[in-house]
Amino acid sequence: MDVLCDTLLLEEILPRLPPKPLLRLSATSRRYNVLARCPSFAARYWRRAGVFLQPASEPHKAGVFLTAPSYQGAELVLPGPEDDLAEDGIVHSAAGGLLLCSRGHPTRLTARYYVCNPVTRQRVALPELGGLCYNPQCGLLTVVAGDATRFQFQVVVIEESQFEDTFLRLKVFSSDTGRWNAKHLWLSSYPSLPFEHDFRRRPVLGPSGAAYWIQRDGGEAIVYDSTSNTLRVIHLPPVSAGGSGHCICIGERHGSRGLRYRFARADSAALEVWDSETVDDDHAHAAWVLAHRVAIAELLGQSSDEAAWHRRRIKPVGFHPTDVDVVFLALPSGVLAYSVEHGTMDLRCTLNCFAAPADVFPYVHPPYPVQIPAIQNLTLELLPRKRKGDDDTYSKS
Repeated sequence: MDVLCDTLLLEEILPRLPPKPLLRLSATSRRYNVLARCPSFAARYWRRAGVFLQPASEPHKAGVFLTAPSYQGAELVLPGPEDDLAEDGIVHSAAGGLLLCSRGHPTRLTARYYVCNPVTRQRVALPELGGLCYNPQCGLLTVVAGDATRFQFQVVVIEESQFEDTFLRLKVFSSDTGRWNAKHLWLSSYPSLPFEHDFRRRPVLGPSGAAYWIQRDGGEAIVYDSTSNTLRVIHLPPVSAGGSGHCICIGERHGSRGLRYRFARADSAALEVWDSETVDDDHAHAAWVLAHRVAIAELLGQSSDEAAWHRRRIKPVGFHPTDVDVVFLALPSGVLAYSVEHGTMDLRCTLNCFAAPADVFPYVHPPYPVQIPAIQNLTLELLPRKRKGDDDTYSKS
């Protein structure tokens, strides 16, 4: 009878519960807790994967979550106005099932961040940066020593204004200390950097806590690793004749073989997708293999003459973090999921990334509930509490 009841709970009842009531239920009973963490159930219920698409030039517009066409899981949205967040809450990066967000685009006067879990709706605000902070260029969230029970997180804010191109200005926050610290990363310590290096363009952010500045010629990328606080250079596939350094993107691939890269480029003739097979000890040189190439006219299902206007209006913007078949492409009509295997495209949103450039943050929620760890040495009342009777609650460290 117990087996029948457990089966009924796992198949019919627990999957219908929202995450927060399920967490509360599992906390009241050891039996329910075991069921909620059953590997087969947890893999179906908790795991979510896709990318957050955040308009970069529209600081008052919230991002959207894009999934693969075959995705059948629950919808994932950023905690919004219904959670007493301002309508301009935006995403800055993602790691370990968590998001780094802010209420509006941070500036030197309003650099205030919070970390949230969009699945469980838990969130906690970070203390104000304090002191002089130039306009933040990007914020990197890194989850360290992560498992299902205990971990810490780190946030690195890279400032937009750099001092005479001699060092990077950084603000580093650790949940283990509960404080922001100012750091400088001296560029003179890295002779391998290109002579005319460019840190002004917005970097691509990876879930490992790395920022990738693709250089203007499209042949190299400068990588900042927030876990080790170091820089390195990786060489990208050669740019073809007539190619452009603007319609390219790079992404991370995580698996049993460690960290590898995926690279896509669209020029006037074709879309190319490259994979790195091996990376040497200092991650400087990757052995790139051309995984896929398709003509722009074939991609659009048009003749060469009909596709002429669209040839420079296709831009790869990101990769699905778990489905290697899916590449996200931006067209004037919106962002589409392109299947490398089948050659098909599915519209995922109508955001025009040419009129409003966007940042893409790969997101994967692990197959277990992720609780945001308490921030040490934090005594401020960070977030307002919900009124009694509301359906949701806030997390306070």
